[in-house]
Amino acid sequence: MDSGAIRNYRSDDPAILMPYRSLGRCGTRVSLFGLGGWLTFGGSLKDQKIADQLIGYAFEMGINFFDIADIYAYGESEVMM
Repeated sequence: MDSGAIRNYRSDDPAILMPYRSLGRCGTRVSLFGLGGWLTFGGSLKDQKIADQLIGYAFEMGINFFDIADIYAYGESEVMM
């Protein structure tokens, strides 16, 4: 792997290899994978404890991009997240 590619991965935990990409030119880096709330939170998933575990695990794995909108599950998705 070239040194440019290595900079795209978390360095604090070698077991976790989450690639990141630049978001425009503002310097913000977002994970290649995101967690979306449209079909999950507030819709098919009603258990807040499980939602908390999923969000926590995603964050631990390096995900920092969470897709949420006020229209997902009529706003319940935002409440769950």
